[in-house]
Amino acid sequence: MPSSVIYGMRYDPRARTLDVVFRASGEVYRYFGVPLSVWRAFLRAPSKGTYLNTVFKEKGYGYEKVEGWVPMVAAAGPREPPGNAGIRDLPDQNIWGFYE
Repeated sequence: MPSSVIYGMRYDPRARTLDVVFRASGEVYRYFGVPLSVWRAFLRAPSKGTYLNTVFKEKGYGYEKVEGWVPMVAAAGPREPPGNAGIRDLPDQNIWGFYE
């Protein structure tokens, strides 16, 4: 489902991290200790921004800004994030999901 707040996200089940690309700024934040059940609920949420602001803030997941990220141009359409060559070789749940 398209999101007005989130451009894309990627979950790594081994590390239990979630990377979120914000639409307005193009910045990426990585959230730590995210269980698979929370990721699945996030994917099903009708409003990704509301889910992020309520569930993630309530549970207090640690996070950091991912430095060195080059913002993507939304007009170019979905594509792999810069600097992530070979990302398509990773497990399905670890592939970037984009919302156009």
